[in-house]
Amino acid sequence: MFWRTNQGAGVDLIIEKYGKTIGAFEIKSQSHITGAHLTGLRSFQTEYPEVPLHVIAMVENPYRIEDILIVSWKIYLEELVENSFRARQEITSQNWRSDLG
Repeated sequence: MFWRTNQGAGVDLIIEKYGKTIGAFEIKSQSHITGAHLTGLRSFQTEYPEVPLHVIAMVENPYRIEDILIVSWKIYLEELVENSFRARQEITSQNWRSDLG
């Protein structure tokens, strides 16, 4: 899902888990993110200050601008795939144990 203010500031991706918002993400094609790229996330933060904020971009190394994490799309996707694989293994293992008895 995405989020947008009446003034047009927006966030590209909002992730929820069990009805709770767990992350807000901007996805940028730039290799250098500056404060000017963070308008939507800053607007979102005023309404949802407890939600972690991220920018996924074409950067080499992760860094922060204020409390917003800027991360490489390659690193982010690798972690996403790895965590997804690990979760599937845990579910399969749990199902196997419950089949035993």
